[in-house]
Amino acid sequence: MLTAKPPDIGEIHFIDELPGWSRTLPAILIQKASPVEQRHAILKELVARALSLNPDLLQIEHARDRPPIVSRPLSSGLYVSAASRGPTTAMAVSREPVGVDVEIVEAESEIPWNVLHADEVAMLQNLLGQPRAMAFARLWSLKEAYLKSLGVGLKREPSSFRVGFIDGERAEIADPVQRIAVFDARATWRADGGIWTAISAVGLVRIRS
Repeated sequence: MLTAKPPDIGEIHFIDELPGWSRTLPAILIQKASPVEQRHAILKELVARALSLNPDLLQIEHARDRPPIVSRPLSSGLYVSAASRGPTTAMAVSREPVGVDVEIVEAESEIPWNVLHADEVAMLQNLLGQPRAMAFARLWSLKEAYLKSLGVGLKREPSSFRVGFIDGERAEIADPVQRIAVFDARATWRADGGIWTAISAVGLVRIRS
């Protein structure tokens, strides 16, 4: 696994509203949870703004167990991803493969140790209570975002690669299988009604032979 940020690709940006967005990519739009139809409409508006295009000229296909696809215009060159859980929805748009995931902090839930990498288990076992629950939510959202960026979802064994925290926002991913570069992997937090949610995004660049 290579970790790099090519010079022509910016860092992932988290935004909370479309008005005022500079169209800088990659971008992750964070919104309050809404019905599926409304989420689809918001994602279409996000992509339309990225392309400076009328939303009526845009079509995004949504199918079960695969990322949304911009099917019109075919030349858009954009990748999209979406996730929703609890009070929060997140949508990603990028010129490179991208995945986004949302996880709620659940302090009373048992951690699924058997699907984690040994290094991740060791990191979490050094924590207790709320700090452990928050670290797991961040860790798991990064793992799912990475698998979404690969386009495989949980068909891939989550323990087969490692996520490590660099600082309070950025992370690194060590994957012995994939010949790709992770140009950015990071998480942010939102709180709503006492519920803390981790929102993570991972962007990839495939390495040419």
